[in-house]
Amino acid sequence: MQINQVLWVINSENQSVIPVKVVEKVTKETASGTKTELIVSTVTGKKINLSHLNSPYFEKSSDAYNHLMSAANKIIKTVIAKAEELAKQLGSVEIPEEHQVQIAETDDTIVKEEPEFITLPDGRQARVRIKLPEA
Repeated sequence: MQINQVLWVINSENQSVIPVKVVEKVTKETASGTKTELIVSTVTGKKINLSHLNSPYFEKSSDAYNHLMSAANKIIKTVIAKAEELAKQLGSVEIPEEHQVQIAETDDTIVKEEPEFITLPDGRQARVRIKLPEA
């Protein structure tokens, strides 16, 4: 990353994308090796060490878009799969396969043990907070 480059930070607290500009590149040499940290500036002028954010960031807004679409797709698949499982409890109601969301067995979009969590591309777990209306 270069000085004056714009990065796109995903703010999971309020579900937004924050553009920031790289204003400093700090390289530290220690006994354990060399470490480079980026200091970014927000639109309001606030300076933040990018490594302290614990948020995914991208060099292109299109990559941020793809990340968010992937995360939304995972959440939607999880919600639909859960609803389809609940529908089976309705008894003799048959849901044709062509009406169901097709989720491959190798699809890692659903964390089967804890359906209220999803795994983000960087490996972190995120809690899904979707409240569905009672039937």
